[in-house]
Amino acid sequence: MFFVPAMTFAHSSNTGDSVEHSRRAIEHVRTTWPFFNRTAGADHFLWLTGDRGACAWPGESAPALANVIKVVHWGWHRPGRGGAMPAGWGALPNQRWGCFRPSRDIVAAPYWLGQGRVARGTWEVGPFNTSEIPPRLLFFAGGVRRDQPDYSNGVRQEFHSLFGAGQHPDVTIHEGPIAGYVEHIRSSRFCLAPSGYGWGIRLSQLMAQGCVPVIVQDGVSQPWEDMLPYEEFSVRIPQRRIPQIAALLAAVPDETYLALRTGVARHWRAFVWTDDVGGEAYDFMIRSLRVRWRRLSARMYDSYPLVTLPAPTPAPPKPLSQWWWSHLGTAAVIAAGTGGLLAAWRRMQTG
Repeated sequence: MFFVPAMTFAHSSNTGDSVEHSRRAIEHVRTTWPFFNRTAGADHFLWLTGDRGACAWPGESAPALANVIKVVHWGWHRPGRGGAMPAGWGALPNQRWGCFRPSRDIVAAPYWLGQGRVARGTWEVGPFNTSEIPPRLLFFAGGVRRDQPDYSNGVRQEFHSLFGAGQHPDVTIHEGPIAGYVEHIRSSRFCLAPSGYGWGIRLSQLMAQGCVPVIVQDGVSQPWEDMLPYEEFSVRIPQRRIPQIAALLAAVPDETYLALRTGVARHWRAFVWTDDVGGEAYDFMIRSLRVRWRRLSARMYDSYPLVTLPAPTPAPPKPLSQWWWSHLGTAAVIAAGTGGLLAAWRRMQTG
């Protein structure tokens, strides 16, 4: 597998369009080295960490982009047969699979500052008690943006409308920051994990802090979902069932809840990148790439056949003067590097 270091976030930031920047990076790769065209790019991958990942990317109309594996945090994809098209789907340039191509692309857990410290406070200092049943049924605190109906696909707004401002004695839905945020999470049986403008950070935070996540994200694949048994540590509720969610969660038997809580304790490492606390997100990333490589080798990419790339346009030969100066520069770099190594070796020899 080949990593394309396109550095898209540095170019387009969190909400910008990464297509043109990525197109140029991929075009440089495929016209400079021979590996890309062997598989039409299907064994190359790049990161798209913006809010909406690959949502702005075209489909097969741009063959040089279509087959590259996109590593994203936002796995919004076309629902299965018979499923209703979600709001906003018609605005996507790629109507075939949307923002995420299941079985090829990868939804990775996001990194967030302080995750190692938070995880250590839960799992090492805690200690976390898998047999404890916290008092509060459901908790969420964060942005709601009632004036932006497409934010979180309307999930946060509906929760706030139905349960905000103390409307339910056992449910806390708080708009904005709240004092004692970590303690609120640890004193709740379930915690809401909605999306944001695109991907949300709540799922990873809740796993690191030991609260069973309630995922309300229709048609959105979650991090490492093809490798993790989500049914063992989370609850998924379709958006249409939000009005009944308090009753649904209250009806979960204690033994079932404790099994979910134990599942959080078993699988939280997959959502943490910090290795000094036992984070395993990097290992899951490598495992995901290995799975894609095996699928490619076995021609198991079903539903979406590989597209044929046009032959790359050969670069014109460089003028002799340009060739001379570029190679002279390379020689200078090599010489400088060699000189540095020799100087370091001499210092070692002289004590």
